[in-house]
Amino acid sequence: MTALGGGVLAMAVVACLVPGAAIGAARPASRAAFLAGVAAGAWLSVMVAATVVCLLLAAAHTIPLSGSLPSMLSAHALVGLGEAAVTVLVVALVTAGVPGVVAAPGAPGVQLDLGPRSNWTTGRARAALATALVAAVALAGLAAPFASALPDRLDHVALSAGVPAPDPHPVAEAALLPDYAMPGVGDARVATGLAGAIGTLLLAGVAAGGAVALVRRPPRTAH
Repeated sequence: MTALGGGVLAMAVVACLVPGAAIGAARPASRAAFLAGVAAGAWLSVMVAATVVCLLLAAAHTIPLSGSLPSMLSAHALVGLGEAAVTVLVVALVTAGVPGVVAAPGAPGVQLDLGPRSNWTTGRARAALATALVAAVALAGLAAPFASALPDRLDHVALSAGVPAPDPHPVAEAALLPDYAMPGVGDARVATGLAGAIGTLLLAGVAAGGAVALVRRPPRTAH
């Protein structure tokens, strides 16, 4: 559970806060500058998250910084470029297809402005979001089975440092999709593809719930 907490802190908290802080500090005045800030923030979020993981490993006396930080940052610098490209593409498409999702460039800074609920219920917005969801599920389901079986950079660093591999059975028994595979499916590629598609749908549901919760409701008028 402590390892899970560290992963959540690095990838779900730090990696999400860094881009917003970077864009807010830059205060872009045009759409091009805003998208450039999105790219920089996305790349920086990967690097900061990798650094946080290294700091946690060092604080736990598992792997010293000298044995983890150079390898982690060199690999994640390339991962961050892919993250930046995908993030810019998604943000550009969303801001172009869903009016009002981001405040107009030229305002003091660029802040999220979800606007009235009607912005999210137009046919154009629904079609754009449905198309994006179908594409994401298809990509996850079809591409996941072809993911590399080689250890990721963190596993590589741990193996190089002589850290013994943890027992996967307690986690596998409690996980919904253990080891990125759908339980009970005999074909490994199909099991991995189903896990990718289901995981994408679950994440989309969480994101949709968060969006609905954040939408500003119009003020009630007194009768």
